[in-house]
Amino acid sequence: KLICVEEPVKPDLKPLTAMKTADGTQVYLKVEVDRRDSYIANYIVEYKGAYYSCKSQLQWNKDYYESE
Repeated sequence: KLICVEEPVKPDLKPLTAMKTADGTQVYLKVEVDRRDSYIANYIVEYKGAYYSCKSQLQWNKDYYESE
């Protein structure tokens, strides 16, 4: 029986707030972008951890049964 780490819950990402500069260019506050990026980065790291927790068990089982 495989016991894998559960997949993480997707972060609740709210739309970024755009501001217009005097010349009409839309910009976003760096602090909002950085916060959003940190949520995404943490999710990716947790997701990869869950994926590899199962992958390594599958590889171990495959190696074990091939050696029998």
